[in-house]
Amino acid sequence: HLHTSMAMTRALFCLGVVAAGCSSRGGEGDNSLAAGASGNGANMRNWRIDLVEPPARGSGLRPRPIALAGVGGSGGRAVGGAPGHAGASGAGGVSGNPGSAGEAGATGSAGALGAAGTSGAAGTSGAAGTSGAAGMSGAAGASGALGTSGSSGSAGAAASAGVSGGSAGGSGGFSGSGGAGGATGLPPHWLDGLGPGVNYGIAEGYPGDQGLDAHAHVFAVETFETGTVTIATEEDRYAREITVTNARAFTGQYSGEHSWRQNYQGPTTRHRLPVDADGGDERPTYFQRMCLSHDDSFHPGSSMASVGVKGFGIYADRVFPSTNPPTPGIDNFNAGVQFVGWGPSVKPEANDGFLFVGHAYSFNPRPEEALAEVGSVLVTDPPAGEPAQRFSAYSTPFEYITFGEWSCYEVGLYLNRADQSDGEIRFWIDGVLRARAISVTFRIAEDLVPNHMQMNLHRTTANFPHTMIRWTDNIVLARRYIGPVDRGP
Repeated sequence: HLHTSMAMTRALFCLGVVAAGCSSRGGEGDNSLAAGASGNGANMRNWRIDLVEPPARGSGLRPRPIALAGVGGSGGRAVGGAPGHAGASGAGGVSGNPGSAGEAGATGSAGALGAAGTSGAAGTSGAAGTSGAAGMSGAAGASGALGTSGSSGSAGAAASAGVSGGSAGGSGGFSGSGGAGGATGLPPHWLDGLGPGVNYGIAEGYPGDQGLDAHAHVFAVETFETGTVTIATEEDRYAREITVTNARAFTGQYSGEHSWRQNYQGPTTRHRLPVDADGGDERPTYFQRMCLSHDDSFHPGSSMASVGVKGFGIYADRVFPSTNPPTPGIDNFNAGVQFVGWGPSVKPEANDGFLFVGHAYSFNPRPEEALAEVGSVLVTDPPAGEPAQRFSAYSTPFEYITFGEWSCYEVGLYLNRADQSDGEIRFWIDGVLRARAISVTFRIAEDLVPNHMQMNLHRTTANFPHTMIRWTDNIVLARRYIGPVDRGP
């Protein structure tokens, strides 16, 4: 049903660390699963992630942007221009007077705090900081997670990131991870969801997602609270495959249960988007969030067989006869989420020796151009003689899944301008940004736009030794960042 070329078909199920039909488990697995012996072209390149203790989960409280750096006095020291909405006065540094002085530089006579105070509200010169005459210090740009100041320093390094840290941070530049190459001049809705910790979105204020389907930017919502499946899919496939149950729910009383018996790979389930899904935006965005709980039946037993299961995603796909394979970027592209498991492992995060993670991925015409702004990006090596068509984006360190627990996953597709590498894919877990790839070329053709979202019930490992069960709840499809489920008071 995916209308993929032979090359894409062979690569489609090669998940980031485990490929369908790939037999190599590589010792500890998570550092060495290069998916070896398969003929599916699953070898990964640059496979190395230095795992560290994952950071403690956030408290669930709203992240508070840091106040505008530009701490003070007559030039002060720019502390990063980090501040998202801080800059309310933050035009702090808009004057840039200290910049003209140059010598204010990194240590300015006002010192690190100066009269302006740590908030830099006075900001008469604060944000000018280390760049002196540049108006905005490189440090400011380096910490602006996206903001108009640019994500990671490449924009900040030059004054072009915006006059003074105030204007760059004021529009939403939270301190970022400092990757390579930030974009400037992004529209406001591209700045949502980039803060540290939990990022709330349009779902806030709709406890349990109730009533969210009336939001102007929402395409569809499924909470199962009617006791039935209401979300529309082609041939009603989702409703036919899902059992609504009150045995386990993330919110409310009901959830959807799906099972994969041995040798059953399941269907692709598509929800068609309206023709005006872009909402008239010049730089359109598309989002999908699903809350999932994987049963311990995902453990393969003593065989420790690797497993891959499709999650969900956003797709552009023209309809073609089978004799005319599509070309990525001309005929199709996607941004999706998949889940992979492998073992054996002695890591404490393992489920009885079996590790399981979710990650984002994309089929597109130029995967090698994608850059990791948050997390890591790995390009899937194609079969010999064929171009690469896919990359995966991972949390760094991995956010391991505990069987039986709920987590909410969201993927965002930020559409590039035709034939330009200015798109993005972002991946959140429980509202925390875990992976972000920039410089993505989803499309070459101007008229190729997302036309459906999939709530995939397709697994990639047909010979898994027994039936697997997964529960689903709080599904939302939208054109704006959705964020975690509002759990109410």
